[in-house]
Amino acid sequence: RILGAVSPTMSDEEYEEEYEDYDDDASQKASSKSATGPLIRVSASVDLGSGQESMPSVPLAEGLKIWPTASVDFRWAGATLSTIPGPLQGGYLLQLPGGALGGAGTRLSITVAGSDARVYVAVEVPAPGPSPPGSSPPSLACLLAKAQRWLPEDLAPSWRLPASDSTQKVAKPEVSMFSTFAPQNVAISMPEVISPSAAFVVVVPSVVGSLAVSVTASSGASYEQTAVMEEGALAWLDRDHCYYDVPEAMMGATLFQGPFKDMPGVLSVRPNSAARVLLLLERGSGWNPPE
Repeated sequence: RILGAVSPTMSDEEYEEEYEDYDDDASQKASSKSATGPLIRVSASVDLGSGQESMPSVPLAEGLKIWPTASVDFRWAGATLSTIPGPLQGGYLLQLPGGALGGAGTRLSITVAGSDARVYVAVEVPAPGPSPPGSSPPSLACLLAKAQRWLPEDLAPSWRLPASDSTQKVAKPEVSMFSTFAPQNVAISMPEVISPSAAFVVVVPSVVGSLAVSVTASSGASYEQTAVMEEGALAWLDRDHCYYDVPEAMMGATLFQGPFKDMPGVLSVRPNSAARVLLLLERGSGWNPPE
C-alpha cells in the first residue's frame, strides 16, 4: 500500500545537485498573475549544425500556424493547431524554423525567466517501416522516452493542413507529447535529434503561489482525491484509517489519497514548481527501512 504527499518546499539533495544554480528565493518570483498570465521571458536557441538561431514565442491558440516559416518542401507546411489539451492552455509556442526541431543533428536549449514553467514537446511518431527493429536510428519520440526527467503525457495536441491542401490526402499525424519541469533561469536541453521528425515546443508558465500537482498511475488507479496532511487526515480514499503523530515537516502538505489495495504500477508525479515528493510505505508491505 502506497501513499503520497507533496510539500511545496525545496526539493531533495539529488534535485539540488542537478540544478545547483537554481535560485529558490521566492522574493525574486512574480507574486501574482496578471490578466494575460505570468510575465515570463522565454530564451530559446536551436543549433542546426551551422550555428545557433534564437526563436520568438507567441501565445498558444487554436488555428495558430505551428511552423510559419516552413518551406513548401516541409510535409506539414501551413499546418495549424486543431486541438489544444488542457495542460497546454496558457502556454507559449516556440516558432522554430519549419521542421527544424526534428532535423538530424538539432540541439535545442530553453531558459525561462520570471517564473518556473513546464516545457512540452509534441512530436510526430513515425510509422513502422519495413526495416528490422534496431536497424534504423532512433526517432525523437524514442529519445525523449528514454531521456532523464522527460515524462510521457497522456494527452497530445493535433494539427491539420489548410482546407486548400486537403487534396494531398496527408494522413492525420500520430503525435506523442513529453514534458519536463523548467526552473526559472535554468537551461533545459533536449536530446540531440538523430532521425528527422516533425515536432514543436510549448512552454507553460507556473502560477506562482499556487502549487498544483498531477499524480497518475499506469495501473489506472485513481489519485485524484487529495487532502491537507494533518493530524487525523484519512490515509486512503476507500478506508477510514487516519494519520496521527504527523511529523512537523509534513504538516500542510498535499496528501494524495489513493486506493488501499490497488498497486499503482508506475506512479508519475508532476508538480508545477519545485517541490519535495514524499512516498510513504507500510512496513508490512514487504519492505523494511534500513536501521
